[in-house]
Amino acid sequence: TRADLEIHTFKAGWLANLSHAHVIETRTLGGDIHLAEPMAGSSARLYFRPWALELDNPDSRAAAGAGFESTRTTEDIAATRTRMLGPRGFHSNEHPWVVIDVRWHDPDQVSLNIHFRDRSHPFTVPLDWSIESGVITAKADFELSHRALGIRPYSAFAGAIAVADRIRVQLELSARAAARL
Repeated sequence: TRADLEIHTFKAGWLANLSHAHVIETRTLGGDIHLAEPMAGSSARLYFRPWALELDNPDSRAAAGAGFESTRTTEDIAATRTRMLGPRGFHSNEHPWVVIDVRWHDPDQVSLNIHFRDRSHPFTVPLDWSIESGVITAKADFELSHRALGIRPYSAFAGAIAVADRIRVQLELSARAAARL
């Protein structure tokens, strides 16, 4: 089983050239997938701890392309991570898990219910998936917003330097069916 989650946030404000876009990722996504026939009855529950998120890995920033070229210092990353995990972000001391419930609608679309902080946030997103030799692989690449998750993006100096509302999410997983006893 392999599951990767990558989140891109973007810079905004009239002094955006002084700020940074961010790559947030985890390779420790856990969960269960339940397949049904027809696929519309299938579901999954995925989860991760915000504390396990890695912020601004240089290789990931380079792979993200345009807008992610700037180099982040260890101090910059630590300060951003503190804000990200704090009360205005993940609020990880109070909410140590993010849970994503997935339900298949049709072959190309799923509904997500993201349990983030103290609320659930529904989204419908495209999903590319296949099953081969007992292994399910799935890829999703979609956008949502900070506001849709109930948080205000970080800003400083009356919004001159800010994090854009837009968030890009990329999810990739592969899993083999568990044996039944």
